Amino acid sequence: MQKISLFFCLLVGACSSKNALPSFDLSDLSKINLKHTIPLDSIVVHTELIPLDNEQAPLVGIVTGICESDDYYFVVSGKKNIYQYNKQGKFIRQIGAHGRGPGEHLFIEQISFDAARNTLYMFDYMGGQLLKYDSTGKYLSSFRPHYKDSLSPMLNSFFMYKDTLIFTTFNNSVHPDLFVYKSDSDELIVISQRERNMGSNELLLVNSFPFGSREEPMVYVYFSNTVFTIRHLKLIPTFLILTGKIYAFHELSQGIMSQGCTQVLGIVKGGDWLFVHYNNSSISGKPAWKRLLALCNTKTFQYTPHVAVTDSKNPYLSITSDSQLFQGHNPNTLIMVQTPEKIVKAGKGGNMKEDDNPVIIKYWLK
Repeated sequence: MQKISLFFCLLVGACSSKNALPSFDLSDLSKINLKHTIPLDSIVVHTELIPLDNEQAPLVGIVTGICESDDYYFVVSGKKNIYQYNKQGKFIRQIGAHGRGPGEHLFIEQISFDAARNTLYMFDYMGGQLLKYDSTGKYLSSFRPHYKDSLSPMLNSFFMYKDTLIFTTFNNSVHPDLFVYKSDSDELIVISQRERNMGSNELLLVNSFPFGSREEPMVYVYFSNTVFTIRHLKLIPTFLILTGKIYAFHELSQGIMSQGCTQVLGIVKGGDWLFVHYNNSSISGKPAWKRLLALCNTKTFQYTPHVAVTDSKNPYLSITSDSQLFQGHNPNTLIMVQTPEKIVKAGKGGNMKEDDNPVIIKYWLK
């Protein structure tokens, strides 16, 4: 078997043309204080707890996705099942089923709700299809992309942009592949295209992270460290999130890991605040991955490369590097999933039991 060599890119050089853009630097280990905390009420004005139904509901496993409408929460359990709850956490129904038949899915990568069309979109990554349901759980239709030209990309996520969808792909390129999905004609229209092809020695490792509001979403392109804002279906370079060098995951040696390798895991925006979960391979001084949480203000561009946002009275409300965060329906909100065990141990659970279904915590950001 031919051995695939490691590929890396020194992004400081790749981004030299963007020096005028403001930036957040996550590559400087000397700036990371693992004990740094700030109080929750310094950035959050209100919180709401929504315990998910345990009486009539199935047992929810690991929550891998959440989207919110005006009336409902849609919760993805283990990338296999979608459960619908009202805003008080009462179970309504399961939507779709795991399988290969019509309206069935294999691996739920992402969900989103379009209020204008009363449609829940679900992207089945392994099945290579977009499934559509209405808010009553009725299966509407599916769409399997047919690629044109020589792109043949691997779709990996989508996000809402006003009244349409935009798909992204994996690629090692400064500009991401972005496709607008036209629901009336079931076609993908290219609005941004990679300017280079994968080399024979490269691994498909680089992701794009969409986040923010559907009116003016942002996309972080890992290969170029650039956050683009989408306006009028055009990519506008807005700021940089610097991570140093990118390394392939394949056969990472301890020697490479000890040099400091940073991998972004996810980005969520609430109000003016950007929460960036990422790994660093040498923050502990030895070759071992460490999960970190950076907090950045997109107005002032002040940031800390690692922080815990803590509530001393109610520690289960704290946002840490281990927290599961999701984009809220309102651009000034974000959602966290908490285990009932932490709430019960804090003495705030009432009749809640430690093995109950998870609790949704909704935050309103300043």
